[in-house]
Amino acid sequence: MKREERETKREREIEREAMEKESRVYVTEAEQMTARVSRLIPMTAVKVASPVAT
Repeated sequence: MKREERETKREREIEREAMEKESRVYVTEAEQMTARVSRLIPMTAVKVASPVAT
């Protein structure tokens, strides 16, 4: 009985850790995407603005 309880607790901990790792990965991927987009926006703004300025 006690051994089974300990095993299920361990399984839950492993699952929780895996979920946390996955969520961290998603966060870093989202940060990378926003960083790429924020880098692209000024470039496109410059490209669009320069023909208008000249």
